[in-house]
Amino acid sequence: MKTTHIFITALFLLLLSGASVQAEKPSPGSTSYSLPELYRSALKKGEQIGIAAQALEISRYERERALSLLQPRLSIFGNYRRYNEEEVAYDSVIQPLWENSYGIKAEQSVTLNGRELTALRIAAKGIAKNEADLETVTQEYLFTVARSFYDVARIGQSVEIAKANVQRLKTHQEAVQRRLQLAEVPKTELFRTQAELAKGESDLIQVQNALMLARANLARLTGVESTFALLPQETAEHRIIPSDLALLQEKALSQRAEIRSLFIEEEIASRQIDFEKGAYWPRLGVEGAWMRLDQHPDPIFRKTAYVAATVSLDLYDGGMRSAQIAQARARCKQAELARVETSQRITLEVEQAWRDWNTQESLLQSSESRLHYARENYSAVARLFEHGLANSVDVMDANTVLVTAELQNLEVSNDLSLASLALDRSQGIFPEGVK
Repeated sequence: MKTTHIFITALFLLLLSGASVQAEKPSPGSTSYSLPELYRSALKKGEQIGIAAQALEISRYERERALSLLQPRLSIFGNYRRYNEEEVAYDSVIQPLWENSYGIKAEQSVTLNGRELTALRIAAKGIAKNEADLETVTQEYLFTVARSFYDVARIGQSVEIAKANVQRLKTHQEAVQRRLQLAEVPKTELFRTQAELAKGESDLIQVQNALMLARANLARLTGVESTFALLPQETAEHRIIPSDLALLQEKALSQRAEIRSLFIEEEIASRQIDFEKGAYWPRLGVEGAWMRLDQHPDPIFRKTAYVAATVSLDLYDGGMRSAQIAQARARCKQAELARVETSQRITLEVEQAWRDWNTQESLLQSSESRLHYARENYSAVARLFEHGLANSVDVMDANTVLVTAELQNLEVSNDLSLASLALDRSQGIFPEGVK
């Protein structure tokens, strides 16, 4: 009866670990987190997200820098000179004993084809590109958080399975020892049971260590305290997925941030060609200044102001401009090829995620059936052993089949949830509960 009681207790624990991620038993003083809450924490703590956010900030300052080139430059100046002697000829000062001058000057120069406006448009596109890149990095990082979340939940349930396995083996060992005292079984059955128990305890230690590492990794990704507990996550078992793969692929190509980023990069590269061509155009400069001059002896004119215009054009640069244009065209072609390659990769990624989802959903039903039969088998063999109709080898074999079925069902349930998230990620859908 004790064996049956232990088995029923273990069965109750297993029923709590269905297809969805179950809540952990929180330790005293710990905080419980759901997956969306961990997403929000990761958005604040993730270094990779912070790096991408800083890249976006840099691009905004780059636009301000490009905009500043269209604004006139205002400056003040002043100088002082003292000569070795004063020189005067025909009542005119050729060289004063000393002089100083100061004033204010405004100047602006532009390329006649509007090259500076092209640079401003490129900088604005750079902001849009970095926004798309930030979204890509964010989704990748949050998907990593989700994988770690499910790893902690899966390994935590594996610990419970391992504990139940050790408890069953201890209960069986006690039953074998009682029957050995009555000379109903040979001593080899006790040795076999002890060997299996030692293996079960070793497996329990390994999975407990794996749980500690998984928890540490999740804490590092999200910045939460290491004593956290997990709240239940909704199961993905009964989710309805469109059967039209082409529709999912088309949706992904229109929504993925990587594609948007590459389209913008291709446009930037095209504008960069126009920017480099602008070097062949002349530059027009305009400046105006007011200046005051003091010297000894006194100058004829103390104050003056002027306006000037200049035009400049490089006639020979050793082929640098043509090389820069050729380089810009190569980058444009490179961006186009990268977009095409990424589109093909995303199309394949959606197909892989879609087929993985269907595979895991099909496997779940068979794994649940296998687990049900494994439980029934172990229960039947345990009852036969109590009545002397089965030996320890039969019990150990039934227990091995049960543990294997438990772990396989847990693995399939975990993979199904991850496959659901991977399908969302492949379509560019931001994780729910974060925005």
